[in-house]
Formats: sequence, C-alpha cells, structure tokens
Amino acid sequence: MTVHDVTPTPPGAPARVLVVVSAANRIPLRDGGDEPTGTYLGELVHPTDAMLDAGFELSFAAPGGRAPTIDGTSCSLMYFGLSRVKRDEAFASYARLLDLGLGSPRPLAEVAADAAALETFDALFVPGGHAPLVDLLRRDAFAGDQPNADFGAVLRSFHDRGRTTGLICHAPAALAAAPEDDGRWIYDGYRMTAFKTVVDTMLSSVPVARRFHGRLPDDPTRCSARAARGSSRRDCRWAARSSRIANSSPVKTRTRPRPSARRSSTRCVVRSGCR
Repeated sequence: MTVHDVTPTPPGAPARVLVVVSAANRIPLRDGGDEPTGTYLGELVHPTDAMLDAGFELSFAAPGGRAPTIDGTSCSLMYFGLSRVKRDEAFASYARLLDLGLGSPRPLAEVAADAAALETFDALFVPGGHAPLVDLLRRDAFAGDQPNADFGAVLRSFHDRGRTTGLICHAPAALAAAPEDDGRWIYDGYRMTAFKTVVDTMLSSVPVARRFHGRLPDDPTRCSARAARGSSRRDCRWAARSSRIANSSPVKTRTRPRPSARRSSTRCVVRSGCR
C-alpha cells in the first residue's frame, strides 16, 4: 500500500466526511424478478446524527446523483424499540440530511474522478440496507456483474491515505468493488463484519420471516470469496457471526447500529484520526 503525503484537516477545523449512499430502489432476484429495496433509515441517520453532533461536516454522493430511497421495511417500529417518538426523530434527522445535501447528492462518477476533492475528506461512510448490492458493489446489478469502478476508485483513495472507511450491514459487500494492488486486493487480510448469510436466507425462504420472494443476487459474506477466484482475496476474513468492530485498521464495519449508535459512531471515527 502506498500512503500519500496529504495535509490532514487543520487542528480545530471540522472533520469532513463523505457519505456515499445507494440510489437503488429495486433489487434483482437470482431466479428472475425484482423486489423493492433502499437504504435503511436507522443505518443512515443514527451514525450521521452522531457525526453532526460532533461537529463533523458531511458531503453526499450517490450513483447518478440521485437521492436515496429509504427502504420501507426499515421504518418499522421494531427498529426503534417500538417507539413512535424515536421513529419520528429518525424521520426528522432524515429531513435534515436532505436539507444538508442528501436531496441532491453529487454524482459518484464525478466524485471518483476528482482526486483533489477526495483528498479533502477525512472519512468515508456508507450506510446499509440491501441497496448497496445493486449499484455500489455492482455498476448495475440489473445489467450484470461488473463491479462499480467509480466506488472502487473512491475506496482506493481513502485506503491509500489511511483514512477511516465505515460501512454498515450489507454495505461491506461493496468493498469487493475495490481494486487490486500488485495482484492483491487492497483489503487483503482485513478482518470485517457483515450481515449474516443465514438471515438473508430466512428472509427469502422462511414463510414467517419472508421479505423477498426469491434469493438475492449476492450475500455480503460470500461476494468477496467469489471475487477472490483468480486473485489473492481469499485471505480476507469475514466475521459473519460477530457484530464486533475490528478497531485495528481504518476500515470499520458493523452488522447493524447498536442502540447507542449516536455515541459509538462518533468514537469509531474520532479514534481513527478525524479531528
């Protein structure tokens, strides 16, 4: 890995975080057809609430410059401790993000091509939901298996500068879009967490838990292994049964936000050098 000599954020200046969101609102199924999808509300607003509370400056990017769709499932009260008050707070936080720029994010391709602008960011954050499998892991999962090279270029910029990269739930699967360096995947050897394969299987096959009427095209814990064929990616270790953050590297992944996400998300970013 080559770490460029880049001037960090000056002391006292707010840390700048690039929030990359999926723009997908449908996801293809393995055996044909598709289902609604989107970004999970809590996985977006809880970490960004913490960042804003800490004084961080947020910028937004998405494929095609399109605003994200919130997955309706993620608005269920079960994700907010059955509290309508907490859910209403999440809706208010989402409205604030739209006003801050999420409603008109910068096209991901433009961001990926602007190396100078990328170097001004201290951290990268990608919320989950199934949507990242559609247009961050892939260029367009409806069109084929081609990785999203634009997202790969963004990942490469943060990786090469040793800057914090945080992803939640299904979003870590999109790390497979990252390029190789001298024949080795840039995340080779990193320990990561991702959404459990068994849960996605239940969501597509167990009647009482069924969310999708068919298998999803990718699952987070296996996509990297598939990409490893013909390369050295087999050393990437996915901790699929754990929600523990691996704090020894600038890549932070979590299966889902904890109830204390507003506090833990801030600590996670600050611990990695954001000022």
